[in-house]
Amino acid sequence: INKVHKETGMITRIARDAKLAKNKLNREKAAAKAEVVKAEIESIMADDSFKAKMQSLPHPRGFKSFDTGEPLTAWDNVEWMFSNSGAAGRARLLKSLKAAM
Repeated sequence: INKVHKETGMITRIARDAKLAKNKLNREKAAAKAEVVKAEIESIMADDSFKAKMQSLPHPRGFKSFDTGEPLTAWDNVEWMFSNSGAAGRARLLKSLKAAM
């Protein structure tokens, strides 16, 4: 499919269209996987016993609250990671949550 024009060295439209279709398919697969990971994290976070366990543990990096100066919990870290991470960060979060269960 990679046809290069002899004079200009440009890839033909056929090759470009095939590459665009492949990229679109890869984005769709990645989005579907990200949704599965998000749903799995949400189901873990909905478990009250797991939430209580994480609230009893200290923050993995020892952070303290800006408002009160009190130490944050592992649950605070989970909530922050879930709301502020992209697909790769959520995948790492899911892996760590499964290990903590």
